[in-house]
Amino acid sequence: MPNRFIQFVKIHLRINYVLIGINVVMFLISTVASAFLMGNFNYALLFLGAEYTPFVLGGQVWRMMTSAFLHGSLIHLALNMYSLFIIGNLVERFYGRRKLVAIYVWTAIAGSVATLIIDVYGIWTSGGVGVVSSISIGASGAIFGMVGVLIGNRFRSSTYEPQINIDTQQLIYLVIYNMLIGVGLNVVGGSSFINIWAHVGGFIAGLALGVFLSTMNAFYLPKWKKILTSILSYSAIIILIGSFAGLIYYSITNIF
Repeated sequence: MPNRFIQFVKIHLRINYVLIGINVVMFLISTVASAFLMGNFNYALLFLGAEYTPFVLGGQVWRMMTSAFLHGSLIHLALNMYSLFIIGNLVERFYGRRKLVAIYVWTAIAGSVATLIIDVYGIWTSGGVGVVSSISIGASGAIFGMVGVLIGNRFRSSTYEPQINIDTQQLIYLVIYNMLIGVGLNVVGGSSFINIWAHVGGFIAGLALGVFLSTMNAFYLPKWKKILTSILSYSAIIILIGSFAGLIYYSITNIF
């Protein structure tokens, strides 16, 4: 029976659905948590691992990962999960489970790093006067990263794998369109601010991974590339687990 279950998981389980599930569960937890914080959803997001520059610089680096699983509203969650469902399934189909996790983790972190750099730069250039850091959340950095991977694959010089049969021109238009919408909404203003820099950071990291990573159908891989790909994949899993372990420890120590 255990062997049949393992075989079933290997054949049918999509890691992309697991990532979507984590995002949904974290949204439900943040919604419940806000009820215990006088309905303040931002406090709940901070408590559950949103990226916030003063906290990150204070040593809570795990927020750069956990923030990629938090969302500010049901609409925010629904839009991102729909995109992740479409793009994530494509990436998993062509690259496999471990590489999907690596792509999600590393591009999400790249988006968080870009956000941190811009925030710190703003604080530095202003001398810290009148600058208030805002929280950053959402899976969009990783989603833009996945799009970047699919586009970056077109720039590979390797001939040892079949090309991914996707209209990358449409993906490029999609990226430009979403960037312009984000900039436009930020200029107009509103209750929420779209973190364009997380999108840019995730997308650039995705392009780099798309040029480097080989798909599952690659006919030949040099030994050094196999080793580096394994390092990227397993370190991503360690970072993911370690970040949520940091979140749990932080939550427990701040409750009791």
